[in-house]
Amino acid sequence: MGYKRNKVYVLSFEDEDLAGLEIKARGASVGVMMYAAVLANALDDLDAAPTADQRRKVEELIRVFAGCPDGCDWDHSDALGEPGMHFVSRIKEWNFEDDNDQPIEPSYRNFRNEDMDLTMSVIMAWIEHVSGSGSGPLDPTANDGGPSGVESIPMDALSDGRLF
Repeated sequence: MGYKRNKVYVLSFEDEDLAGLEIKARGASVGVMMYAAVLANALDDLDAAPTADQRRKVEELIRVFAGCPDGCDWDHSDALGEPGMHFVSRIKEWNFEDDNDQPIEPSYRNFRNEDMDLTMSVIMAWIEHVSGSGSGPLDPTANDGGPSGVESIPMDALSDGRLF
């Protein structure tokens, strides 16, 4: 029996506009994550009137995270290494609800129908968590950075006066 990686990242948000939103998402390959990071960095100056290139990059980021819609005919070879390959949804579950308090299915179409601020906040949180730079709870056994229980190693000057 072999090993199967099944890491799930829990994205939660402190921004009061997104308070209560929780999304469970899978990671992605190094290549896909590097591609997503390049796309996200190119959108640092995204404003109310995005250019055609910025709109294309936003759409590509949505596909990286939420998967390609049925019938996708884009060439994703830059991210996936070969033409004809398509992104699968990284979303395992979320707690989005409609105006009638009914759950909204996690899908490309439903994610794409959200507003730009929410969509980009979620994608950026996902990139940060998967790349290891996202905030999240520490391991419960982690300490606060206090002194180690191990005795310090004494440091003596070497004969030529240098310290290592």
